[in-house]
Amino acid sequence: MELINARLKKVQIECLDFAAIIEKYDSPNTLFYLDPPYVDVESYYDAPGVKFRRADHEALAGRLKNVKGKFVLSYYEHPLVRELYANYRIITKDSVKHSAGTTRNRKSNVKPKSIELLITNY
Repeated sequence: MELINARLKKVQIECLDFAAIIEKYDSPNTLFYLDPPYVDVESYYDAPGVKFRRADHEALAGRLKNVKGKFVLSYYEHPLVRELYANYRIITKDSVKHSAGTTRNRKSNVKPKSIELLITNY
């Protein structure tokens, strides 16, 4: 437990717009973990006064091109994501959409499957 506490002492968790976070913390020693709303289901994340649309995905990709630090970005498989991050390392993983509702089949409740992407600049 002490090792975990020591490792997390410098970790900063914030809930701000990605541009503000990157501007505030970007340095060669920073590792950003970004989990934006997934493409084509952005409305699931809408809160009063908060919207995230295609232009925001494009702005995020543009901002990450110039980041000084390292980043890990999570998305589900989507052609736009593949287009925006074609020049980065992309790790894929078969996944279950835990936030999605279940669909009935004869034997059990089944959640939809997807491919999860972890995109990095290192």
